[in-house]
Amino acid sequence: MLWLLACSPEPTEVVIDWPSDGCESSHRPVFGSAGPVVPEEVELSHDGDVIVVRALKPAGSSCWPALILVPPGFEEGLSQMDDQAAYSLSAAGLVVVSFDPSGRGLSGGIEDYQGATQQDDLAAVMAWTADHEMVDPTRVLLRSRSLGVALSAGALNRHEELAPFGVVDIEGPAVLPDDLDYAAERTRDSFIAQSDGPEWWHERSPHVNLGAFDGRYRRIQALEDHALGEFLGHAQSLLNVAVEAGAEADLNGVKRSHWTYDDVEDDALDGRVKHDDRRALDLVLEMYGG
Repeated sequence: MLWLLACSPEPTEVVIDWPSDGCESSHRPVFGSAGPVVPEEVELSHDGDVIVVRALKPAGSSCWPALILVPPGFEEGLSQMDDQAAYSLSAAGLVVVSFDPSGRGLSGGIEDYQGATQQDDLAAVMAWTADHEMVDPTRVLLRSRSLGVALSAGALNRHEELAPFGVVDIEGPAVLPDDLDYAAERTRDSFIAQSDGPEWWHERSPHVNLGAFDGRYRRIQALEDHALGEFLGHAQSLLNVAVEAGAEADLNGVKRSHWTYDDVEDDALDGRVKHDDRRALDLVLEMYGG
């Protein structure tokens, strides 16, 4: 795919805010319903950092819902946009967006390991997406995987003006650093090597930050977690945090007013869930139908 740099010589300066109005979309995404997609690449600037963003847009000039794919772990986000899953989601009728956080990939700045700087990066990308001429600002959804939820929850906690209608969280941790006790040694050590005391962990801990969000929260969770094995306490924790915050929360589409550990086991998907698992993709598209 040839990515077209659709920006001026200077990066677009972004103010982190949310539009009060915009185009309106009633489209319910269905795989293959929107036909071909068109790529776009832009450079955004906020607080001096240049963030590279890529989008896949259904062809034409209609108004669409949007999906922001939050980079997982300590990974770049732009690589997600070359994946067939991103094309399928856009062809379903979504403006699909991802980005490289500061210090990763094509973006400038310094690596922040899911902290305030990169949380602000996501906030800027959210603001740009909501203000896009082809996006209905009332139908912007975040989808994170793994440690990506630290960016989602942190951005929403730091910027109350942000107004996505929902968050989809695929197997993200809840309590840091405690949940890392269940991770592989290599994963645990790579994170702990960057840590700098309780405040550092607090800034990045999803169970602290998700309580600021009272929109729709969907947890996608399998019985065998991609990073934490058979441990499911992180799913239980974040679901209950979301409910206590007033969010409409569900686990793989199942709603409860409170989750016990046994409830999470009962509601979890069989086996493991990969990023392109059709069950996970269907659960994302379902969010736009209600």
